[in-house]
Amino acid sequence: MIYDRSYMREPRPSESPARSATSYLLFGTVAVFLLQHIVNVFFPGLHYRLFQEWFALSGIHFQELKVWTLLSYSFLHSIQNFLHIIGNMAGLYFLGRVLEQQLGRQSFLILYLGGALAGGLLYLGLHFNSGTVVIGASAAVFALIAFFCLRHPEQPITLLLFFVLPLTIKPKYLLQIAIAISLFGLLFYELGSTGSS
Repeated sequence: MIYDRSYMREPRPSESPARSATSYLLFGTVAVFLLQHIVNVFFPGLHYRLFQEWFALSGIHFQELKVWTLLSYSFLHSIQNFLHIIGNMAGLYFLGRVLEQQLGRQSFLILYLGGALAGGLLYLGLHFNSGTVVIGASAAVFALIAFFCLRHPEQPITLLLFFVLPLTIKPKYLLQIAIAISLFGLLFYELGSTGSS
């Protein structure tokens, strides 16, 4: 009978699919962002001590053996700039759904967290003796973008430029643009800055 087939049956509670890693990363990051806002409103002094000193990444924090900041920084976002978290979470949502399905949950998590770790190590290499902090999931999302573009270089995709204008582009060109923007930022912002905190 057709209803004996596994895909035709209603899942039993023990068979219900686990929530995806993408969902957990999205919910976790947004929950931390909301917690940042709540703490900032009710305990502004605590916000700095809690989030900036204990979970944001900086060379000084790393030298103080706060090694967890190599990953924890990627779950924090600027509370003054909503575009920071919106852009990162949109990238995670759209790319995460596709890549997690292709790679599997564990490999996807390794890619995402590995991107955050690589971004943190690059930041430390440039700011090891600085107290300047970095926060955000941009490095992790960039890893997803790079992986997608390398895996599907010729598959045309449509992006919403400025969240309004549709733009169809091949991923190989998108990656080249992203790398150019990153190198521009590295040369003129990171290496060109004085490194003061």
